[in-house]
Amino acid sequence: MHPESSALHRFQEDRFERQVRRALSVVKTILDTTRQPRYAADEDHTYSDKYRLADLLANIGIVASLNGLERLGLDEKNLREMQKISRVHKRAVSLRFDAKVSCAFLQEKVVNVEGKHRSVVDEQSSKKKDRIAAKIISLARKKKVITKVKEYQWSVCLEYVVFAYSGNDPETGKFILLRRSSCTTIVTTGSKTSPFPAKKEIDPIETPLTWLLEHISSDMTCDFHIDRSAETCRTPRRNDDISSALIFFNGMKKWSEKVSAFFVKDVEDEVILGTNRGNQPPSAEPEARVRLHPITDEGVFVPVLPLFENKEFGAEAGQEDPSDFEPKYPALVSLPEWNKSPLLSVADVNLFLNEERRSLDEKVHKINEFFPSKD
Repeated sequence: MHPESSALHRFQEDRFERQVRRALSVVKTILDTTRQPRYAADEDHTYSDKYRLADLLANIGIVASLNGLERLGLDEKNLREMQKISRVHKRAVSLRFDAKVSCAFLQEKVVNVEGKHRSVVDEQSSKKKDRIAAKIISLARKKKVITKVKEYQWSVCLEYVVFAYSGNDPETGKFILLRRSSCTTIVTTGSKTSPFPAKKEIDPIETPLTWLLEHISSDMTCDFHIDRSAETCRTPRRNDDISSALIFFNGMKKWSEKVSAFFVKDVEDEVILGTNRGNQPPSAEPEARVRLHPITDEGVFVPVLPLFENKEFGAEAGQEDPSDFEPKYPALVSLPEWNKSPLLSVADVNLFLNEERRSLDEKVHKINEFFPSKD
């Protein structure tokens, strides 16, 4: 391995380990106080446990991805249809984000803008009755300078949609997850030049969902496992099954990052703040403008954690509380239990997934409060 690649790999591994250890503080609030799960590398385990952990983490990742898609609008009906297309009809299914921005002239308006004050000094002499020497008193009288400015108002609208589709034609077999449109008024000065093109469509942002759907069984449980009998299976990390899983999860990560970048860079920097900051109208109030940069994933619990626990010293596996958050479809992890394995139980995993759902719902609620819809 190249020295630079090796250094980068170590950096990423160290960062991941730090993230897991931070997440353990949340895990301790989810499980019984007598439980002592630890970072997998710190707990004694067999080589077979590594394979079982890889299976478990991939299945948790599947459900965690579905939890996120559910918040975007995916429901059980569409999931079952998409799963049928993928597993029965053997057709590819993709997730896509489309957006377009339009700009239309509204009106020209002349406004009176108050400029800097100009001071006019009056001098007068006055003698005081107490025979003190006369003093020169300067009385400042301020005069307002009013300038007439032409402002041009533009209606800038954003439309976007998140949907899944089968095959190679995005216009057929659509499964709409989320659709929204919004308009704002942009004011410019100087010249009647449109601040944006009349219509602009962004390049579609896509990622395949086929792998995800192929690993959800007909009873809506996850069925990923590494085929250890395959000739291509070398280690728990070096095998075709895990490689395919990593390709999918990396695709979802990049899709999310690109969609986020579109809103933060394109929408906020160009539309909300304006591309030509030097041409902002005098009547504009920048402090009143909405900022999207504070929208982050901070506080969202990630349940994909490589944890082991010595069952001899730990308490019984967690029990799911009926009052916990439940998904709209029963996509739960289903794996065989292994005697004396340090692997966490399915009940523990479901508690982690419930915490992910709770934290996602809390994040969505806060965003809705900060950015209320006009609908």
